[in-house]
Amino acid sequence: MGVRLTPSVRVILLFFLAAPSLVQAQGQDSSVATAKCRDGTLSAAVSRQGACSRHGGVAQWIIPAGATARCSDGSYSSSKQAQGTCANHGGVVEWFTRPGAGPVSPEEEQAYVSSMKSDLRNLVTAEEAYFADSVKYTTRIGFGGVTFTASAGNTLPRIALTADGWLASVSNAHTRTRCMIFIGSTPNPPAQNEGKPACASL
Repeated sequence: MGVRLTPSVRVILLFFLAAPSLVQAQGQDSSVATAKCRDGTLSAAVSRQGACSRHGGVAQWIIPAGATARCSDGSYSSSKQAQGTCANHGGVVEWFTRPGAGPVSPEEEQAYVSSMKSDLRNLVTAEEAYFADSVKYTTRIGFGGVTFTASAGNTLPRIALTADGWLASVSNAHTRTRCMIFIGSTPNPPAQNEGKPACASL
């Protein structure tokens, strides 16, 4: 037997279904925000999928204070131990600061940054090779995509396509510095010059 809903009940249900977007629109508590929307509001969405969907999309992702890693489902972890981090969320896709890691010396930091920049330059080469065969860029790495291997300690690049190119970022398990690059006309701050990697501390 079906249940018939009165107009007033439907309105109430729609209100609660829209609640996540309403929370985003209010954007009062920046301490729990995970993203800044294009209309200036803040989102506290747990998952990246659908965040700011009713506010023009995501303008900038915000890493919660104390987070040590981002999980593959878009959630964040503040785990103090590397083992088991994001175990129930598909595993770690990006480390911000690996738990238990000691201070990084200036020499080590320079080496990590150089490694990340090198990986991004190699990605440019790989994407151009893919474009030469397919007349398009791709976000896929491996089978059916670009041929690319990350340097030790570096994450695989996070790639996003743009109207006339792509942008990407790389992080390293031992530093809070992250490096970006872009091809086309869409800058990927701190990268401002096409094809030239730039890095910044989170």
